Amino acid sequence: MTDKPKIHATLDDLETEGKPEPYVFMTKENKRVTFPDLFEMEWEEAEKFLFDMENKPNSEVLKEWLPKKDLDALKSAKLSLRQMGILLNKVMAHYQGIVGGQGEGDASEN
Repeated sequence: MTDKPKIHATLDDLETEGKPEPYVFMTKENKRVTFPDLFEMEWEEAEKFLFDMENKPNSEVLKEWLPKKDLDALKSAKLSLRQMGILLNKVMAHYQGIVGGQGEGDASEN
């Protein structure tokens, strides 16, 4: 009998898991807009990005998180509010499909 818990994973094990690609949007002008690569960020920064995507106005999030060239490319696409909403929903679905959603907040406590 041993008092040591079984080791289920190591850092090397985590690195061998497949790494998802960041979300990329292509404009009509063939400009690429690459959203942040959550999977290269430290986990606290990635959590902040996901939180911001769900809780801040879209324009604030994009200004804070996209590189200037990507933000300029997105602005040049002149998306409508509806189109931008659809795009950002797709971005969130991409990330949540990998890391999961944040749940129901206070409603799921108890």
